[in-house]
Amino acid sequence: MNSGNINDFVTSWFSLLSAHAPVDDLVPFLCAANLEMHFPEETLRSLDDFRTWYAAVGNTYTDQHHDLQQLDVETDTHDGDLLDLGIVVVWTATTIADGSHIAKRATQTWTVARSTTSGRLQIQKYDVITLTDLGQGM
Repeated sequence: MNSGNINDFVTSWFSLLSAHAPVDDLVPFLCAANLEMHFPEETLRSLDDFRTWYAAVGNTYTDQHHDLQQLDVETDTHDGDLLDLGIVVVWTATTIADGSHIAKRATQTWTVARSTTSGRLQIQKYDVITLTDLGQGM
């Protein structure tokens, strides 16, 4: 897998999240089979789980921005079928309920695969390893 394609893939994902794009724009980034997304608040195992989670986030936060700070492409340990990524992103948002501003640094690991049907890269596993509070309104 080409590292330029990986960078574009990850950057596109976070750009869509920041824009709070329609969920159907994000779903093609995810594997329909064997999907695992571990967030501090819950684990998602299907595209329907993702849709529900994404709607809840959209109803809780506004003015979201994702700043990709680090992207490490790990050595391929899966015989060319899967690739492991190390990611650090700073997420800022405004809480809709009270208007408070939050900023958090997320350290993540992803496993990406190339779809056998579309040829597109897709996230198979998405783990938020740490979520560090950077204070309000960073």
